[in-house]
Amino acid sequence: MDGAGQMALDEVMQRLATVPTLRVYHWSNRETTFGYPQRWDEAQAFAGTRPLTRRCTGGGFVEHGEDTTIALAVPASHPFSRLAPAETYRRIHAAIRTALDVGSLILATEADCSCGPACFASPAPADILLGRQKVAGGAQRRSREGFLYQGSIQAISVNEDFPNRLARTLARSVEDWTPPASWTALRASLVETRYGSKSWNRRR
Repeated sequence: MDGAGQMALDEVMQRLATVPTLRVYHWSNRETTFGYPQRWDEAQAFAGTRPLTRRCTGGGFVEHGEDTTIALAVPASHPFSRLAPAETYRRIHAAIRTALDVGSLILATEADCSCGPACFASPAPADILLGRQKVAGGAQRRSREGFLYQGSIQAISVNEDFPNRLARTLARSVEDWTPPASWTALRASLVETRYGSKSWNRRR
């Protein structure tokens, strides 16, 4: 899928998943996503000629194409959804760090952080660093349906077994999952009305 399809499926997960659901995926083309509060003109200047899609989560500008992208949806009924945002962010990134199994990775502290619209040039607390370089970050959204985390791993190689290791780090039991056919209509609707539309992407 293109960026609109990927972002739409992530939101469908947040709306309809009845158990915590993890999706780890790659991109066939170079694209850029940007956080819901960001300005279109600034995101367009950053993206250049790459296709550009506004996320429903926060965060800054993220280049895709060579990264590993993560979406985690947790229904509102699950205790994890009721944790403070800083705590869910820290726990998810601690699990990602463990699953990557690279001994020199650390979680960023306040002293490591900086502000800016380009996500990977601006570490936030609990982002994953290799030395001074940010290699993984993410953004979150909460709604009445549940919790959504969207993240990206860049600049380091990711083993093909990483999705399984991450799932087993996050959960006591794991089952393989594919999007149910019943989700197709909502995903298509979100592509048309949000992620593939000018009114959504250029709203700010």
